[in-house]
Amino acid sequence: MGSSLFAAVSLAALVTASFDTNLNYHSPSRRHEGLGIDVPKVAKRSLVKRATPWDPSQLNFTHGVASGDPYPHSVILWTRIAPSLVNDGSNVTVSGNVPFYSHETEKYIKASPNPICVEYRVGTDGNFSTVVDKGTAYTTSDIDFTVKVEAKKLAPFKTYYYQFNVCGSNNKSPTGRTKTSPDHDDAVSKISLAVFSCSNYPMGYFNAYGNAARKDKVDFFVHLGDYIYEYSKGKIGKDQRAASPEKEIFSLYDYRTRLGQYRSDLDLRLAHQNFAWIPTWDDHEVANNVYRDGTSGMNNTEASFKKFGGISVDSRKMNAVRAYFEWMPIRQVDMDDNLRIWRSFKMGKLFDLIMLDTRNYDRSITTLDWNDDYIEKLKDDAGRSLMGSLQENWFYRQLSKSKERGAAWRIVGNQIIFSRMNNSAVYTNPLNADQWDGYTANRNRTLHHLYSNEISNTAFLAGDSHANWVSDLVWLDETPYDQVTGAGAIGVEFAGTAVTSTGYGAGRSIANSSDRSAGLVRDNRELQWAEGYYRGYYELHISPEELNARYYGSPSVAFRNPFEVSLANFTVKAGANHLQRNVANGSVESGALQRGKTVPTNLTLNTQTGTWNVTGFNQITKGGLEKHLKINDATPVPTITDNEILVQVHAMGLNPVDHKVTEGPMPLRLIGTNLTPGADFCGKVAKIGKNVNEFKVDEWVFGAKIGSLKDGTLAQYVAVPKQMVSSLPEGVKVEDAAGVGIVGLTAIQATKPNVKSGDSVFINGGSGGTGAIGIQIAKALGCNVTTTCSTPNVELCKSLGADEVIDYKKEDVVQALTSKGPTYSLIIDNIGSPPNLYKASSSFILPHGKFVQVGMTLSLGGLTQTGRNMLFPHILGGGKNSYQMIITKASVDDLGQLGLFMKEGKVKGVVDSVWEFEDAPKAFEKLKTGRAKGKVVVKVRQDEK
Repeated sequence: MGSSLFAAVSLAALVTASFDTNLNYHSPSRRHEGLGIDVPKVAKRSLVKRATPWDPSQLNFTHGVASGDPYPHSVILWTRIAPSLVNDGSNVTVSGNVPFYSHETEKYIKASPNPICVEYRVGTDGNFSTVVDKGTAYTTSDIDFTVKVEAKKLAPFKTYYYQFNVCGSNNKSPTGRTKTSPDHDDAVSKISLAVFSCSNYPMGYFNAYGNAARKDKVDFFVHLGDYIYEYSKGKIGKDQRAASPEKEIFSLYDYRTRLGQYRSDLDLRLAHQNFAWIPTWDDHEVANNVYRDGTSGMNNTEASFKKFGGISVDSRKMNAVRAYFEWMPIRQVDMDDNLRIWRSFKMGKLFDLIMLDTRNYDRSITTLDWNDDYIEKLKDDAGRSLMGSLQENWFYRQLSKSKERGAAWRIVGNQIIFSRMNNSAVYTNPLNADQWDGYTANRNRTLHHLYSNEISNTAFLAGDSHANWVSDLVWLDETPYDQVTGAGAIGVEFAGTAVTSTGYGAGRSIANSSDRSAGLVRDNRELQWAEGYYRGYYELHISPEELNARYYGSPSVAFRNPFEVSLANFTVKAGANHLQRNVANGSVESGALQRGKTVPTNLTLNTQTGTWNVTGFNQITKGGLEKHLKINDATPVPTITDNEILVQVHAMGLNPVDHKVTEGPMPLRLIGTNLTPGADFCGKVAKIGKNVNEFKVDEWVFGAKIGSLKDGTLAQYVAVPKQMVSSLPEGVKVEDAAGVGIVGLTAIQATKPNVKSGDSVFINGGSGGTGAIGIQIAKALGCNVTTTCSTPNVELCKSLGADEVIDYKKEDVVQALTSKGPTYSLIIDNIGSPPNLYKASSSFILPHGKFVQVGMTLSLGGLTQTGRNMLFPHILGGGKNSYQMIITKASVDDLGQLGLFMKEGKVKGVVDSVWEFEDAPKAFEKLKTGRAKGKVVVKVRQDEK
């Protein structure tokens, strides 16, 4: 009996110890032990008779592995081992009638009797020939099946490999790689960091993470926040990267699910698997513009509580923080109120990395969309703080202690732009009071501490803004500053663009975005470089002598790719306290320098192959334009000139040129990768320019925006020159008119100048967009029409008014026409096939007739044949009759004639299919089959009122 009791006690002790090993059972705050999972109860639950061990074959390492918060002798390791990808739905740990911030677990302890046992090992190589640490831990649904352990017994600044496995089985996780930090007093020659922020899953692929990981040029990854976004975007099943769950997130389950979805991105998983991370949160890990007492969408009022289904600001924060704590490889620091993430890392004598929380912890009220004027008046108030008194004073002490201990540099990981910033060049409001600009007293206290204590070699890092900014760190109101030399500065600021989230360059070309950046550096003395087009990240390479910052951009985040463009390099010499002049060696790839040139090269590194090339848009859109289309909700409403009309587009028609130009060899540099295709449209006038008298607001119009390569009509709003717009006749359907613009103008300009009533016209290709309209226009002009099409479209062409239809599947077109003799006054070739049509046309065209080429095969042979037709006389093998290559032109008169024909019922839009806005990629796929009977039309989603 005694031995049996002893065995039972020993088992209980072993189980409890294993649960304790998993840090995710602990409280996020060592001052608040009650916030942790009740480990004895979990252990007791695992010993009852109904607790059946999991079959290892039922379990999977669902989200890879991760590591973080490196110390000289330890590092945090993370994984998730679960029977399903689905996250745990329990919200008991942070909801219900329980004491504030209590994590009482009795209810769900009873519901989950089966703990999962995992073992971990840490070795000096990937084969684990030498294991330096190992252990066992349990996990359950209580913590979403996550495992977080502290690997110990490690040597400073050394690379290690680690792996998890289900106890007693060969079910193993991927092998991870990690690294410890140097010991506090170690003399280190160099440490490199990759710095990221703002990764919005629905807005694109996390190529930046993968590029940095594949290059393998840094020691640690630093994330400055907005690791996830809380709001809903996209529709699951339709949009490849729609947010999950398909709503704005509030509950613990919601936040767990969203974090899990982000971890499914292959490049993010690769980065976590191979590097130790040092992350902090920004606002979107909870909600937009979060502060001490609320967010932009929620506040501590009864109305807000009811609006969001009985959830308070504090409850939402607890849910978000709990999930973040479970999923991120971070340490349990000495937190207050379960919110402290601010902490520091001593990287030998080289630098101290000080990670702040300028969002959640104790921030005074910020801009909330409805109170911007109030915050603008309040921004200089001495009582305002971004961090709260406890953190703010801790921050100043860290800066002083870093100097006192002889660290060469101080690197401050902070969420938001520190430097003063006049944003009038890119935004309507020059002030962004959600940054340090809205907390000037806090910034002044920080600058005062740096200047008065002569704390040099300080670099602030920032994310949040979705753009690149590099500045000297200056107290402009109190100290002299020479922007030419940098004298008077106390440090530097490196702010980075987003991994995917859109910024002020959204929807613009690289050149246009760089022009806007030039306005920013013009308006801000300390700002030395600004860039808003690219998504990406930057690296910091830190040595005792200098700090080097290297910025990188991803040409496109619309699909997963390994391309990377080097944007700019900056150097700070130790003791200089400002950017080395000539800043960036006087030249950058994109954006604008205070003094220097922007020299675009588009020299692109393939991080998979290690090769450099000048990458064109045809390579970026490999797989077709439709593979890379995505809805960009951040696209600004276009501004219009005095001669333009702003149209709210209700429907638009696709044309082959919409994809053929963008998929061709057009240089990326000219048009950028943020393209909105489309020319045809039908919608309502939203705004008119000063010189526009022909239209009024809310009038229905249709037309074609001709000649625009990027700011097209597949958008909610489009700016269109007034000569490209016509009034929509009453009774004409929007979808019918949406596809008439380009094809109607082309057909009328090919036909009307070349015929008179009674003439015979041959239209090659009668069932496509231009041919279907062309048949009707020729008939409206009183002509006799012969056309060609395939067997399934014969009846369509006859219904449109064709007098004779040649089925090219059954007859040789040239022979059928030649047998008629000289008959036609006009031949319109919409397809460029058969290739000998023009050369043979002298047999069936009248002596003074004309051959008009509208379409052709986009191949070397097709282009060559068209060139011969245009240039070779008959004696050199060319045709006998007049040959014209039609180029569609904007014409108010021709659009008006189309409108009149539609009003009279002589011309109607021929629509093959109508697609929803979200299904535009499928609409392009349909168009590219070449089998559409008429126009492919997309209905454009309207804003909710």
